[in-house]
Amino acid sequence: MTLIDSFTQFAVAGSSGAEPLSGAAFVRQGEYWTVSFAGEMVLLRDSKGLHYLAELLRRAGHKVSVAVLASDASSLTQITDGPGLERARSAVTKRIRDALQKIEKNHPALGKHLGARVKTGYDCMYMLDPDQPIAWQL
Repeated sequence: MTLIDSFTQFAVAGSSGAEPLSGAAFVRQGEYWTVSFAGEMVLLRDSKGLHYLAELLRRAGHKVSVAVLASDASSLTQITDGPGLERARSAVTKRIRDALQKIEKNHPALGKHLGARVKTGYDCMYMLDPDQPIAWQL
């Protein structure tokens, strides 16, 4: 069975000034994510990195600790110590970078946008662009 990473294109109204760009979506639908931006939509197979990116988009403009991104009920105590926090930082950064590479390959415009706006480290963040705000559908 072949994975279809790209899907059909559709028209999105452009933005002017500081009006939020509409038509941007990052939505999980079962085993795939429907991702649209700048008039193009792609389907991407589910991955932890895409979950992390969605959380950063949901909290746009705010720092999110890797402990929060990587935690679940069973691993929270392991993440709060120094070595656990470093492992979480490394794993989250790798998964986000892998997801960004997948996006870049299938949707270059979105890959470029996210590559410039997503910062990783012990705290991760999707930085807002004041000149072109985006109203993400999540």
